[in-house]
Amino acid sequence: METIIRERHAEMLRSAYLFARGERLAELRGQRYHKYDGRGLHTLSMIWGEVQACELLVPGLVSPSPVEIRQRAQAEARSMFIREVITQSTEEAGNAQEPMAG
Repeated sequence: METIIRERHAEMLRSAYLFARGERLAELRGQRYHKYDGRGLHTLSMIWGEVQACELLVPGLVSPSPVEIRQRAQAEARSMFIREVITQSTEEAGNAQEPMAG
């Protein structure tokens, strides 16, 4: 049972990270990101509740703080966005330099 809880804990930590990264990436792209579920609960809060539940069930199971997870995820999202912008700019510049067929 402990192994299952540890696996669930790791899965929820990854989910929290990916949710926070996706949320920030959508903001940087100017898109709306659905932060709440059908009941009006914040998805990241729900995920973090599962992380804490796992920690209560298995003594010694610890996690980085939710703030730390969010900060790391947001930093990765910024890097991803910058790469996207650079790639898009490079492609547009390359297309602008191609001679017209004629």
